Amino acid sequence: MIEQWKDQEAVAAHNASSHFQSFVAKAPQYLTAPLQVEAFVGQPISK
Repeated sequence: MIEQWKDQEAVAAHNASSHFQSFVAKAPQYLTAPLQVEAFVGQPISK
C-alpha cells in the first residue's frame, strides 16, 4: 500500500483516526508478516 500525505500533521491525524486504529487492530489476522510502516520523502525528477 502506498499513500501520499500533504504533511506530517495529516499523517498524525490519519493515524489517530478511528478507521485507521480499527485497521491496525484487525490487520494481523489478514497479514502473513507483522505490519511494517516506512515513511519516505520523495522528490520529483525530470526525464
